[in-house]
Amino acid sequence: MGTSFHPFGDGPQECQRESCAKCRDLEPYHGHLNKVAYWSSNFAAGMCPSDADREAARQWGYLAGLWHDLGKFAPEWQTYLACKADIHTREASGSPQSEKTTPAPVPSSPIPNSLGDLFLTISSPGTTPDWPTLPIF
Repeated sequence: MGTSFHPFGDGPQECQRESCAKCRDLEPYHGHLNKVAYWSSNFAAGMCPSDADREAARQWGYLAGLWHDLGKFAPEWQTYLACKADIHTREASGSPQSEKTTPAPVPSSPIPNSLGDLFLTISSPGTTPDWPTLPIF
């Protein structure tokens, strides 16, 4: 079974960040967050024509990839998952509402009060498009 994260470093079991062959090759036992960070940094960098913007985009893409699952620790998300796992709830027994159409939890303020609010919003179901051409990690 794969892990969520591998520490960074130069050793054979560590992640080499932007030059990591295990991330590039989607090694199953290499960290999920590392692989998402690797691919999101490359995707973000590819959207910028200039070198300075490209490097900034790469760094933001890498950070977003590392943090993309942060919102899944929220109590609302865990409650949602528990309902999906319970065969006695409407969602698990045939509700037409799917994970992709469930609205994202909305922070109490239009301006996030914390990084947790921000990432709860951007990493929740319904806020990301379903792109079938992206690799599954």
